[in-house]
Amino acid sequence: MTQAQPLPHARSFADRDWELEAVLYRLGILRSGGSVFQCVINFYGIPGIGKTTLLVEIQRRAQERGVPTALTDLAAFRDGLRAGPEVLADQMAQLEQQTHLSDAGFQKALKAFRAHPVPADLYDEAAWYEFRQKAKQVADAFRLYVDRHARQPVVLLFDNSEAAVGETFDWLEYEVLSPLVQTDRILLVVTGRSPVRWKRFEVRRRVLLRKLNPPEDGRLLEKPEASWRPVAPKIVQITFNYPPANDAVVAALERSQITDQQTFDQHRPLLIRQLMSEVIEGTLLAGVDNDIRLAWRLAAPLRRFDVTTLRRVLPEFDSTFEGKGGNYYLLMLNRMVDTTLVEWSAGRKAYVLDNTLRQFLILDLETHDPDLARRIHERAAGLYRRWLEEVPENRGAYLVEWLYHQAQGQRLAGRKPLEIAVSLRQALQPLLEQFYRPITVEEDRLVDGARQLVEELKHDPDLPDLLGKEQVQELVTEIERAVPALSGTFQVPGV
Repeated sequence: MTQAQPLPHARSFADRDWELEAVLYRLGILRSGGSVFQCVINFYGIPGIGKTTLLVEIQRRAQERGVPTALTDLAAFRDGLRAGPEVLADQMAQLEQQTHLSDAGFQKALKAFRAHPVPADLYDEAAWYEFRQKAKQVADAFRLYVDRHARQPVVLLFDNSEAAVGETFDWLEYEVLSPLVQTDRILLVVTGRSPVRWKRFEVRRRVLLRKLNPPEDGRLLEKPEASWRPVAPKIVQITFNYPPANDAVVAALERSQITDQQTFDQHRPLLIRQLMSEVIEGTLLAGVDNDIRLAWRLAAPLRRFDVTTLRRVLPEFDSTFEGKGGNYYLLMLNRMVDTTLVEWSAGRKAYVLDNTLRQFLILDLETHDPDLARRIHERAAGLYRRWLEEVPENRGAYLVEWLYHQAQGQRLAGRKPLEIAVSLRQALQPLLEQFYRPITVEEDRLVDGARQLVEELKHDPDLPDLLGKEQVQELVTEIERAVPALSGTFQVPGV
C-alpha cells in the first residue's frame, strides 16, 4: 500500500446533534429576551476529534439566525504581553462586518495600545501600570460594543484554548469574559484539548463542560456511491470512527481499489499498522516522550491505573522500566496528565487513558503481538487478585477488574465467550466464599460490599460485550446466591 495523502484540515460535519442543540437552545432563549445561566460552553477532546469543525458549524447556524458571531483561533496569538487586545481586535473585526456597526472608540483604544511600547524595565511599576491601562481600555471598549451596539446576543467562539499563553487567557477572562457572561448578552463557546481551568468564580459556575468523543452512528462514512461502501462496517471496526483515521483508511482503500470484505481482511493488519504510523503517531502521539509512548502501549489493556499499577506492570514487559523508583513513576504520571491524553476518572477512582487512543493501542497490540496482550491481562489479573486481600475497601471494584482481565486473557488464549463465562463463575465461587461470608466480616459490611460488587458488575461497560448480557447476569446471580441477605437489599427505592 502507498503512503496515505495528507489529511484535509476540514471535513463534512456530522453527528454533533447534542452539542449543537446545547448551543442553539441557549441562543434561542437569549434571542427571546430570556436569561441563560450556563452560558459558557466548554467542549474538549483529542486532536482531530472535530472541535474546529464543530465551532465552524455553530458559527454557520448562528449566522443563519442573524446572530453576530466571532471565531478566533487562539493558537495564532502567541505574544502573551500583547495577545489579549489583538484577540479582541480579531473578534471585533468579525462582529463589525456582520453588524455593519463600526466602533471608533474601540479603534482609538486599539491604536493607542499598539503604539505603546512594552516596558523594557521589569521593575518599572509606573510604566507597567500605564501599559496595562492601555490594554484595559481596549477591553472596556470591546465590552461596551457588545453590550450596547450589537443590539442582540452575540456568540463568541474560541478555538485551541490550550495554545493560548496563560496570561493571555487569564487577561481575557478577567477583563472581558467574566463581566460579559453576567449580562445575558453573550454565549461563550471554547474548545481545547482539555477543560479550561477558569480562574473567575462567576465564569466557573456558569460552565457546561462536554467531552467530544468519536461519533457513534457511522454517519461520517455515509457515501452510498463510494466504491468502498461494502466494507464501511469493517472500516469503523479499525478506525473507531475517529475522523482522521476514517480519512486515512478511505484514502488507502481508494488508492488500492479494495471494495470487498475478503480483500479488506487480507489487508487489515497492514491498514492497522498504517493507521498507527501515519495517524496515531503523527496526531495523538505527536510530541509525546518515547518512554510515555511505550508505557501507554503496555498499559493500554488496563482500564484504570495509578503509580502502583504502572510500577508493577511495566517492568515485567520491557527493560526500559527496570530498576525505576517510585519517583520516576510519579513524575511520569504527571507528564502523562500534561499531555491531556490521561485524566483522573472519578468513577474508576484512578487515572485512565483517553478511550480513543486506548482502543487504537489495544487493536495494534492484539493484531501484531496478541501473546504480549494476553500476558499483560494475566499480570493485571494477578495484581487484582492480590489486592482483593490487601485493599478490602476497594474489593468490589477490584473483583470486577479481576473478572475483566481474566476474561480478556482467556479470550486472547482462544476460548469462546460461553467457556469464559463458565470458567469465571467457577473461579468466582471460592473468592465469594473467602471474602463475602459472615464469619469473616460483620454482616452489614458484607452486604454493603456485596451490593457495591453487584452494582459495579451490572454497570460494567465491557463485560456484556465480552461474555454476553445473560452471562453477566449469571455472575450477579452467583453473588446473590453466595450472600443470601443481599436479595433483600435490592428493592424499589422508597419501598
